[in-house]
Amino acid sequence: MQYIVRSDKIMDEQKDIIRVRKLIELYKGQLQGRRMLCKNFGQSCVTMLEDEFTDYRYGSNLVWSSIREFDNWCKSAIAGAQIAPSSK
Repeated sequence: MQYIVRSDKIMDEQKDIIRVRKLIELYKGQLQGRRMLCKNFGQSCVTMLEDEFTDYRYGSNLVWSSIREFDNWCKSAIAGAQIAPSSK
C-alpha cells in the first residue's frame, strides 16, 4: 500500500522550515548583543518557537531539529559565558 503525501502539506512544511530558520537567526542576533547572560538565556525564545510549531514536535523533521539546535546553542552560550547574578 502506498501513501500519497499531499503537495500542499509539503509546501506548508517547507514554508515553516524557512520561517523557523529566519526566526532563529533573528533571535540569535538579539541574544548575541548581550554582555551578561542569565541562567535561562534564550529559553523564552525557545519556548515561543516550540509553542508556535507544536505540529512538528513528534516528527523527525527539520523544523523541530532546528529548534533543538537553537536550544543547544543557547545552552552552550551559557556554559562559556559569564553569568549575571540573579536578582531577587
